[in-house]
Amino acid sequence: MAEPGVASRSAAERQRAATQRPTLKHGDRLRRDDFERRIDWFELAGGEYRLLPSGDDGAVESRLFPGLRIAVPALLAGNLPAALDAVNRSNDSPGRRRFAARLATRT
Repeated sequence: MAEPGVASRSAAERQRAATQRPTLKHGDRLRRDDFERRIDWFELAGGEYRLLPSGDDGAVESRLFPGLRIAVPALLAGNLPAALDAVNRSNDSPGRRRFAARLATRT
């Protein structure tokens, strides 16, 4: 038999922990719309999500994680090898290398 009050304390502790979680200051969100055949990438800036613009090639690059690019046309066409190739190429970009170097100094 459980000790009286243990279950309610546990629920109260869970509620307290949930309300003390840090709020997101940065964040990216992806949205896939199969009806319109599009993938949108949003960034959180100033408390609002804003659509990231795509490049001339239709790819979208994260500002939160420099060098992370999604080849939207390749994904929509179901061309996974081309989509993965774009991600792999972006991993070797100067922006990605600078980002990785900054992260390495934080550890």
